[in-house]
Amino acid sequence: MQQRSVFSIAPLSESPTLGVIQRIRQLLAFSDIYRLRKTLLIRFSLAAILLSLGLGGAALFYQLEQMDELLVGSARHESVLIAALVSGELSKSKPDKQLIESQLKTFIDSRRDFSGGNFILSEIHSPYRKKVAELSHSGLTAIGAIFDRYGHAFPNDNSFVYKKLLIYGQVYMRVLLPMTVPDGRLIGYFEGIYRADPNMVSEIKKSVFAIVTFVIISVLVTTFFLYPLIIRMHRRILRSSHELLTANLHSLEVLGSSIAKRDSDTHQHNYRVVLYSVKLAELVGLDTNAIRSLIKGAFLHDVGKIGISDLILLKPGRLDVEEFEIMKTHVQHGVDIVANSPWLRDALDVVHGHHEKVDGSGYPQGLSGSDIPLSARIFAIVDVFDALTSVRPYKKAFSLEKTMAILEDSRGNHFDSALLDTFQEVAAELYEKYAGRDDEGVERDMNEVVSRHFIL
Repeated sequence: MQQRSVFSIAPLSESPTLGVIQRIRQLLAFSDIYRLRKTLLIRFSLAAILLSLGLGGAALFYQLEQMDELLVGSARHESVLIAALVSGELSKSKPDKQLIESQLKTFIDSRRDFSGGNFILSEIHSPYRKKVAELSHSGLTAIGAIFDRYGHAFPNDNSFVYKKLLIYGQVYMRVLLPMTVPDGRLIGYFEGIYRADPNMVSEIKKSVFAIVTFVIISVLVTTFFLYPLIIRMHRRILRSSHELLTANLHSLEVLGSSIAKRDSDTHQHNYRVVLYSVKLAELVGLDTNAIRSLIKGAFLHDVGKIGISDLILLKPGRLDVEEFEIMKTHVQHGVDIVANSPWLRDALDVVHGHHEKVDGSGYPQGLSGSDIPLSARIFAIVDVFDALTSVRPYKKAFSLEKTMAILEDSRGNHFDSALLDTFQEVAAELYEKYAGRDDEGVERDMNEVVSRHFIL
């Protein structure tokens, strides 16, 4: 008949208490998933916002640079035309100021309805940077005063210098460029404050807004499109992890039970010592990881007996000295087996140390006191407790009183006194619930304990 795994979930109807426990576990698992999804959603949202701001800012910067190029190009084109217009008079030894200003006015007036943008202030400087002529738009001299606060420097080469400001919601740009004749000779400088075409600025702003908005929406849509995919992948990973964990736990059951049965014992021994071990470990405050290691060690504590001959392992009588020395090697066999598995390696404390005694008389290392791992000291107590309270081929089950008296006699030499005191607080309860039992109720309780520490 096929053996049912101790780690399968029992039907809720089999036990009202277990049904409540299973429902609590399911609620807690749902709560964990809800918290995870909430955390993912918050982090995805923050990442989307930050990415949107970053990419949106980059797009905005790029579009503003493009706007600058358009404005600068427009202003430069106008200033080059003005420079060409006045260069003839300016190249004379005594340029006519009134004529230059008249030329400026005629040009600016002619371009006012043509280009959209126009100069509100124009100045012509000599090669020695002395102002030769000036033309300003009536009522806009305050704009020039604002630019004067920032000062300016004449270019030392043929470069084009500009400064852009947003004043009263309107874009203005001061430009400064050298003027030369065909032979390359410098004849002066043109300086002007250019008012950008409001319609062009408005269209550029709309374009910038549209592009930045598109970038932000694209990032947000992409992020929240990925979110359900991540959740679906996470669900698959959880399912695979749960299946892998269940398979690993089932391997513990099969391996531990096979050794127990070979040793003329039942697999229920492993179930009971796990229940006893976890109870004592919880009372002394071991954390979840330590309890998980203890559970593994409880199942595999005698796994090394697979390397012991049946003549010794199944001998009905007392072992002689030579046989006992061979029997003691099961510890090292167990260490060799468990050490090869990364997932089982944390069971080594129990496998290697469950025959040590606090007075140093145990084996295989002769450790004493706190040098013996805590999990091994815990297991030593519960392993002997179960052996004494269970039927064996060579003995009957002992009563609770006789069992506790035997444990008490070994206080301070075999067993840790503090741990024994703690175990005495629950020994009667554990004896009443599990001692000598060989039924499915032990399996169900075992299932709950293992799931509580491994699944949640």
